[in-house]
Amino acid sequence: MKLWLAILQVVVALEENCLLQSHPVEKDGEHLSEDRDHALAPKAKEVGAEPAEARQEMISSSWGDEREILQEYWQVMHVNCYPGRGASNGGLEHEQGKKGDAVHCAHNCYHMDHCKGYVHFSAHGGQCFLLSWISQDPIADCDLGQIGTESWQFDTFVKKPRSTDWVLDHFYPLRHVNCYNGRGAWNGGLEQYQGIQGTPSSCGHQCFNLRNDCNGYVFFDAHGGQCFLLKHISAGPVGECEVGRQGAFEDAWKQWMRTEGSKSLDMLTASRLKLRDVLQLPGAEDEQEVHAALLAAQVMFGGAGSLKLLCLEGRQHLDAFLSRLGPKHASLVTRYGVRTRELVESQFRIVTGSKERDRWLIREAVAGPLLLALVALCLDGALAPLRSDVVLFTGRLLKTLGIAISFLGGAFMICYGQPVHSPGFAGNILLLLNCLGTSLYVILGKFAMDRYPSLSITAWSYINASVMMAIAAGSLNTQCWFIEFVCPPNEGSTAQCGTKPTSCTAWSVPPEAVLPLVYWILFNSMAAYFLITWANRYARAGYVLAYTALQPFTSTVLTAALVVSGRFPSLSLPGWNALGGLGVVAGMLCILWDGKKQHEHDTARQEREVPLNQAHQVLPDVCEPS
Repeated sequence: MKLWLAILQVVVALEENCLLQSHPVEKDGEHLSEDRDHALAPKAKEVGAEPAEARQEMISSSWGDEREILQEYWQVMHVNCYPGRGASNGGLEHEQGKKGDAVHCAHNCYHMDHCKGYVHFSAHGGQCFLLSWISQDPIADCDLGQIGTESWQFDTFVKKPRSTDWVLDHFYPLRHVNCYNGRGAWNGGLEQYQGIQGTPSSCGHQCFNLRNDCNGYVFFDAHGGQCFLLKHISAGPVGECEVGRQGAFEDAWKQWMRTEGSKSLDMLTASRLKLRDVLQLPGAEDEQEVHAALLAAQVMFGGAGSLKLLCLEGRQHLDAFLSRLGPKHASLVTRYGVRTRELVESQFRIVTGSKERDRWLIREAVAGPLLLALVALCLDGALAPLRSDVVLFTGRLLKTLGIAISFLGGAFMICYGQPVHSPGFAGNILLLLNCLGTSLYVILGKFAMDRYPSLSITAWSYINASVMMAIAAGSLNTQCWFIEFVCPPNEGSTAQCGTKPTSCTAWSVPPEAVLPLVYWILFNSMAAYFLITWANRYARAGYVLAYTALQPFTSTVLTAALVVSGRFPSLSLPGWNALGGLGVVAGMLCILWDGKKQHEHDTARQEREVPLNQAHQVLPDVCEPS
């Protein structure tokens, strides 16, 4: 289930256009020229697109294809610009409030050289407000609409500037911004187009001719002009790429940079970036807050493992499992596998309410998170490309050694004392698949980060999981064979499903499970997964999941306290299998040490060589969208 959610995120994200956020820039204290004074990116490149001159001729001589004119404007939805708020209508006072639709407004403005765009109000039959100047950053300088009010029905249309080279009309410049591998962009497949000599026009032509293989480029003004073509550019380049500092030749930039993008701007994405500033949510540089979020999430996860004992002791209820809808718990059906019915040893029934009679619960609480971290780090290593330089090659060996040690330790921890052909061994394999799903949820979630905020990703994941789990609950709870399998009859049980005796009924939840369920839903699912998804925006995916090492520590301490309390006499602390945890921890220390060295190396390299060595930048940890 969790694997399905991870893939679903990527599919939805890849169907959207790559979005670019604009940024107001001043040069020597003055705004840039008025013919480029806008804040929207052009529409996506189209195969066989005609030069701008041909399109102008067709539009100026024909009203037949009414909506063709709208291609000559960039639209900022739900934004209202007017005099004093990001716009001016000087010389166009007589063109304010006239009736008409967006197409009619576009034609009127198009044939006026001093008209730079217009605002269209879609209510009351439609009204046009032509403008002689529009701010370069209308999202910041104009009024943003509020959902449910008339302000939501204002749209601002900015006339596209006319350049001497038609290909430049397919790109929108983000001045003084440098995007490269690991900092808001990726050049996968375009390595031969890094640092080539050229002009903004020649860069644009090369990128345009590559069609969907190139989504933008960086142009470096120094050394005769250099082009760096990019496969992917972040939706928020101003926040994720490097912004130049005027005059900082040695420490930051030798010249001002310009990044050009070829995809259309989504108004909602632009608004989200502004809202993040208003709410003062931390950016990528606030490392302490990222670490705190990851630590808090793993403590929440670790505490949930011990709560299983509090609410499930002596109970066998399917609803205690089905109530926990969400990506974290939707996959627990496969997580717990099948063990022998005689001793009630089903990992599945641990979640559905089975009374635990051996030490398996503690073993699972320790092994599960560590195995999750191991799978994540293995995937992180597999998805990262091989490095050619000596420093990173040495670190690669350390990382490989750490993964090997962790794997052996984790395998010993969860498999010691389990016959190979036992149902419990099969349950361990299903546990591995669950950890794989969790790892992919975070790692593949990187694809969606460039387009959607963390809260939206978490919310949509839960909505999909809730729908799927509701279907599963409604289907399985009507099958008596399934109820009998989950809740086999025991001595003294009086429950019944049809003609089959069972130890629980289909739709009952024990009263003592209510508070733990509240914890699981609010903290272990919603809060913890939001924190992890948010932190995933700023940290490497593999190291986000490396924090799962804190889960077994929390679970072990709390569970041991419960065992020592004497409330659960049937439980005992782990046996020799716990020694495998030493190997896992040792391996993870190697991996994290390698990560620290790699981070220091990358940081030093960026400070010394950006942007001239973009062709040799380290690729990001995950496969970028194609």
